[in-house]
Amino acid sequence: VVERLFGSHKYAAFLFVVGWVSKALEVVLVLLLRVPRLNSIVSGPYAILAALIYQFYWVVPPTSTVQVFGLNLTNKLGVYLVAAQLIFARYPYNLVPTVAGVLASMMYSKNIANLRHWRFPAPAVDFINKWIAPYVASAPASADIDTQVEELELRQQQHHHHHHNLAASTPTLTRTQGPQISEDHVETLQAMCPQKSREEIVAALVESGNDPNQAALLLL
Repeated sequence: VVERLFGSHKYAAFLFVVGWVSKALEVVLVLLLRVPRLNSIVSGPYAILAALIYQFYWVVPPTSTVQVFGLNLTNKLGVYLVAAQLIFARYPYNLVPTVAGVLASMMYSKNIANLRHWRFPAPAVDFINKWIAPYVASAPASADIDTQVEELELRQQQHHHHHHNLAASTPTLTRTQGPQISEDHVETLQAMCPQKSREEIVAALVESGNDPNQAALLLL
């Protein structure tokens, strides 16, 4: 889901940047903490997974919510439970890479040192697309994997049709120049990009012609 929102090129750059930044942070944390049990770091992509979980938390909006014992639980809970089980399975030896991954992902989201704008050079992308991608690229994602994205798009289409029918039934309404910004699109983008202000989200919708998908790409 995160890759679908980022796009393949940005997602690959994210993994590369966060991978190196998290490794540097692991060294810093080990030197600062100097705790014997934390100095023994278990192998595995814990930093990358923690970084992805952080992005999943911030940029992927929940599509359903259920209340259990007064707590609002979303459909994203399953991912968090699996991540927690993975972390505690080798605790505390994977604590340092997990914390480093979250910190690296936070730095990426805040665009510290312009990390979020880094991309692989065009010649490298062309080489990978021509000689590597045909052998390792996966088939298009199944409907089960894309459920969250498709449900979001369906809700947006339903909202668009509703407003289209409403506008057709009230021809006397005064129409202003420029695209009409949907409040539902604003709320959806606020859930996907909580670090962005309402003014930035509205500006992205105006620039994209009230297209929430294009606006999300501009904001991300």
